[in-house]
Amino acid sequence: LFLLFGPGLSNNRTIQRVRTTFIGTNDESYKVRVEARAFIQPFIRSHPIGGGQGTTGFNGAREHPGNPLANFMPDSSYVMRAAETGWIGLALICFLYGFTLVVTMRAFFRMHDERLKVIYAACASTFFSFYIAEFAQIAIGGISDVVVYYPLLAIVLRFKTFQHDAAK
Repeated sequence: LFLLFGPGLSNNRTIQRVRTTFIGTNDESYKVRVEARAFIQPFIRSHPIGGGQGTTGFNGAREHPGNPLANFMPDSSYVMRAAETGWIGLALICFLYGFTLVVTMRAFFRMHDERLKVIYAACASTFFSFYIAEFAQIAIGGISDVVVYYPLLAIVLRFKTFQHDAAK
């Protein structure tokens, strides 16, 4: 609150940038993102399976120059997935994310070993953090998939094995 409303901080450029993050309607980048979303929504509605993988952003402009999405720069992973895989693909991704969280939470509540409960709580919070971060940027993709996301998903999927090993 001090950073947002504190007196004498209006000359600091870093503080101004933090303030514009929380006052979105006055931020120029926010206005650009709203215009980009308004531009892409008719395409998403009219193409239920999207324009194809890798057709947005810099890769789309380089690899698929004739595609209508080639010069569209998505501002979040969900917008990118909706443009590339359509609203059907976005629904499937959201279902997969929700299913992952449900399975992780069920594993947490069914686990009797306290040490393993901590692991499942960490997995659930990490998954949730990834899924929330997808609103602002592409959080799941590249190195984060291989190093963090998939190993945690493997831990969750091996729930029954861990439970049997802990009981011994």
